[in-house]
Amino acid sequence: MGGIMDFKQKYFTIWQEVWGLHKKYWSISADDTNLWKEFISEADRLREKYAGSPEEQFVEKLILAVINEVENVSKSSDDISSDNTSELILGKNITVID
Repeated sequence: MGGIMDFKQKYFTIWQEVWGLHKKYWSISADDTNLWKEFISEADRLREKYAGSPEEQFVEKLILAVINEVENVSKSSDDISSDNTSELILGKNITVID
């Protein structure tokens, strides 16, 4: 039974750490070079934390998924017209009429 709890705790911790990264950096502007460097550096530190562990590939895949999502949000946000008030909801641009 201890093995199941170890598994749950280990993977829950990984999900939390990667979620924290996603939550912190989800809306980076494409032209904010310093914040992108900080994001990639923090993602790399998290990846290195699990290097050589059985969970290494899982962590890498989660981090890559988050980086891809942040990049997509960044590109979508930069495509929003400045003439409208818009919100990014579930990857879709929704124009809000004031």
